[in-house]
Amino acid sequence: MDIIKMAQTQLKDAGIDQWQNQYPNEESILLDIDNNNSYVVTSDNQVVATVAFAFDEDENYRVPVEG
Repeated sequence: MDIIKMAQTQLKDAGIDQWQNQYPNEESILLDIDNNNSYVVTSDNQVVATVAFAFDEDENYRVPVEG
């Protein structure tokens, strides 16, 4: 969650509103883990990044907004 919070801060500082409404949160991360969609990247045995890959349909991308 530390990595997620750092990313939220960087997005906010860049004026990007993505991830500013308590998402992703611990519940959504745990759901990604439970669904085998969550992965971490390590360097020298430390987690340095996290990513979620999901191939099911996401309603948020069904209708394009502003292109």
